[in-house]
Amino acid sequence: MALGLSTLLLFAGPPACGKTNAAADGGESAALNATETGQNHGSVNFSLDTAPPFDYFVGAWTHVLPPGSYGKGNDYPFAVPCQEGEVSFVSGNIGPTEWAYNANIMLFDAGQSYLGDFTLAFVAADYATDVDWVYVGWHFRRSGSQTSVTQYVKFIGSPDLVDSKVTETVPGTWPPTALQVGGDAIRYPETRMYMMYASLYAMDVPPTDEQLNAIYTRGATPDPSAWADWPLIEGNPADVSGHGRNLTVNGLVAKGLRGPTLP
Repeated sequence: MALGLSTLLLFAGPPACGKTNAAADGGESAALNATETGQNHGSVNFSLDTAPPFDYFVGAWTHVLPPGSYGKGNDYPFAVPCQEGEVSFVSGNIGPTEWAYNANIMLFDAGQSYLGDFTLAFVAADYATDVDWVYVGWHFRRSGSQTSVTQYVKFIGSPDLVDSKVTETVPGTWPPTALQVGGDAIRYPETRMYMMYASLYAMDVPPTDEQLNAIYTRGATPDPSAWADWPLIEGNPADVSGHGRNLTVNGLVAKGLRGPTLP
């Protein structure tokens, strides 16, 4: 993560209104347990040998540590091997004394040389300690020899449909050939990460805020319109969309902590 890039975006954290780790009032559903990946230098993860669609949206709920824990560094909820190299999708929190959250993509060529950070968003704010889950998603749309990438960040409990949206054009088309979920053995965070309710959609244009809201609030309810739908409850790799794109488990993927309580 390179915080000095021109694509840096500062935005305020959400208000103190999130309910995440227990059944909540007002009709919210009780939280289930998430999946723990990323152990053993990122080699504990899921993978899919099938190539995702050319234009796609992918996203998941990811966990954030409370202030004062430690500087965790990057998580890698997704990595997409491509004909040109690899796209690594970055999320996570940094900084030992305050809430800080970052999201971006990193591009690497076929020889694994780093090409740059894009769609970089960074939060540094004293937002509520009950905001411990963040949804992050990315849309890829190819146009000629370039790709338009839109990145979304949504905090649990925030009244806004989307808390950050960044769009940037990157060089190259990056046709996907496979998918990794929940860890990257090449660029590893060296710490466990937690994620839940991952899904991938064939999508020609970026989702509207309302469409994104329908995706991230759906929880474990199967979505047959998804290209693949992985609730990732307690390490379960099943695709519940009905399309049979179950993930392969690599290493000792484990039952994680309590996931987000969704409306």
